[in-house]
Amino acid sequence: MFTPPATEKEARGVAQLRERLPPSLLDTADVDFLDDNAYLRFLRARKGDVDKAADMLRFTIEWRKLEKPYALTAEDARATMAHAAVARGGRCKAGCPVLAIALLEPDGLSMEARKRTLYYMMEETRRKGYDRVTWVVDWGHMSKEKRDRAREKGENERKDRKEVMQSMLDHYPERLEKFLLFRPPFLMRLMLTFVRFSLDSTTSNKVHNAGGSVAGLEKFVDLSQLPVLCEGTMTGTVVEQLSELPDLRAANAAQPGTAAT
Repeated sequence: MFTPPATEKEARGVAQLRERLPPSLLDTADVDFLDDNAYLRFLRARKGDVDKAADMLRFTIEWRKLEKPYALTAEDARATMAHAAVARGGRCKAGCPVLAIALLEPDGLSMEARKRTLYYMMEETRRKGYDRVTWVVDWGHMSKEKRDRAREKGENERKDRKEVMQSMLDHYPERLEKFLLFRPPFLMRLMLTFVRFSLDSTTSNKVHNAGGSVAGLEKFVDLSQLPVLCEGTMTGTVVEQLSELPDLRAANAAQPGTAAT
C-alpha cells in the first residue's frame, strides 16, 4: 500500500490546494512534484485543514526553488558511499520500498553530504512513484571505536540533525512508512526515547527499535526483501542504482491516493 485513496472531502481539498498553488509555481524542471498525491499528503499532514496545508506547501515550494533537491543525482550522493553503504531492498510488508543504510565510518562525512544523499533518495523514489519508504538504519557494521567517534561527532551535530529531521517533516510529509533502527548502540536507543517527544504521535508510531536480532526486522520486512547488507537474503544495490526501481507513476496517476500494485 502507498498513499491510501482520498475521501470525497479530501478530493475537494486537493482541488482547492491545486487552485491556490498550481505546479506552475515550481521551477519548470520540478513541476511533476505537485501531482495529486503530493497535494493529498500535504493536506493529510495538516489533518485536512486546507489553509494550514497551503501554508505548509507554500513553504516547501519556496524551499524547493531555493535548494533544488530535484536536481540532485547519484553523483551527488557518491561521496557518502565512502562512509556508509546504502542498498535498495524489496518491499516491506505494507508494500512500500525498503532502503537500507549501513553506517560504516563517521569520520570525514559532512552533514551537507548526508543531506544531499538523503534528499536524493527521497527525490528518486518520488520520481518512481513510491509515496512511502521504509528505512532500515544499521549500526552493526561499526566497531566500538567508530561508534565512540560517531557519538562525539553526533553530540556536536545535534542541532544539524534536528534541522534535517525538521526539514524531512516539513518538505516530505507522509513519505515515511517505517523507520527501523537495527543493532543501534545504547546512546542511540537512549536518544530515540527523547526524539519521540519532539514528534507527533503519527510519526512517532512509525519509528521502531528493531533491536540486535534480524527477528526484530522480520516483523516489518521479510528476509527475502532485506538486503544482505542488513542480514537479509536479497542481493542489494547501492544508492546510485535506485533508477532500477520499477516506475509506478502511471499506476499512481489513476486518482489521488490510488495504491500501486
